[in-house]
Amino acid sequence: KSFIISPNPANTFVDISLDYSLKGESEVVFISEAGYIYHKQNIQGISKNEKYNIDISKIPQGKYLVTIVNGKTYTTPQKLIVK
Repeated sequence: KSFIISPNPANTFVDISLDYSLKGESEVVFISEAGYIYHKQNIQGISKNEKYNIDISKIPQGKYLVTIVNGKTYTTPQKLIVK
């Protein structure tokens, strides 16, 4: 399962949209190049093609992998550049 993250690169916010519905509580996880979990954002169910806005203004500049965790299910990580 995958998702779209935009804009990319970004500096204040990103929108996440999925090509499927996500039920229940999930976390959007930002992982630095060094492998550290830098930011987690809890989200409640997202409908297919609905956009979810995340404030990234406090995340330092750099390259990150972003994934969505729902229980034991992980999405394919997407690359994000924060400027």
